[in-house]
Amino acid sequence: MTTKINGKNRRIVLKIIVSLLYVAMGVEGFVLGKSGQAIGHLYKFIANFFGKAGDSFVIVVAAVISLSGLCVLASTFFKKIPGKVVSVSMIVLMVVWTLAVIFADFIDGFGDVSDFVTLVMWLEPFLIHVLVLSATVFVYGGEVK
Repeated sequence: MTTKINGKNRRIVLKIIVSLLYVAMGVEGFVLGKSGQAIGHLYKFIANFFGKAGDSFVIVVAAVISLSGLCVLASTFFKKIPGKVVSVSMIVLMVVWTLAVIFADFIDGFGDVSDFVTLVMWLEPFLIHVLVLSATVFVYGGEVK
């Protein structure tokens, strides 16, 4: 027996996956205070920008990312969560990931591009980050009211 997956179910599955990704990013920043992935560049900027208080701000930002991801994830299963809270959470996550792409790929990463090989090496993670951004906008963008 085969089951047909319609567009709405695919969107829900993608929403769950993207939300879990943001929860994991937030937990990693909250627990470690840093990350070796794209979001780590944003955490590093925050830590450096705020000096001695930077580690505390990283934990706050990571907690906001994690809670936003949890809020969006929970809204998939529980309809009682206020729509405004979910919309704000979605906007926070879209802005955070856009900033992560800017810091990871342009501010920290693009300066090393000097020839075709390094351009291709830069292009791969950049395209992965854009893929995550497009999935985020696809899943969250249409639902923000």
